Amino acid sequence: MGIPQLLVFTTVYFLCMVVDVGLFFLMIRALVLRWPTWWLVGFDAAGRRLIDGLLLRINNLWYGVFHTHLSDKGQLIAAIVLFYLAWLAVHSSTSVVR
Repeated sequence: MGIPQLLVFTTVYFLCMVVDVGLFFLMIRALVLRWPTWWLVGFDAAGRRLIDGLLLRINNLWYGVFHTHLSDKGQLIAAIVLFYLAWLAVHSSTSVVR
């Protein structure tokens, strides 16, 4: 494996990890909204800045297109769907890189 291939593989692997971490914190937020237990709240606090920023971007994008705001659960569902589609795209490209 040459250096360019290694660089591409490393970049794709890093993107896989970023998407996985984002999905983890999105799922934690969804569980906290449903069952706010003390140990889930600690995980939610760890990813709060990442998820709040992401949900704000999604709400602004939604408002720009449809001129209405999403509820908190709607923002969360839209973020989970977008992150899952990104997960499918990134993880399917890892089979091409190998």
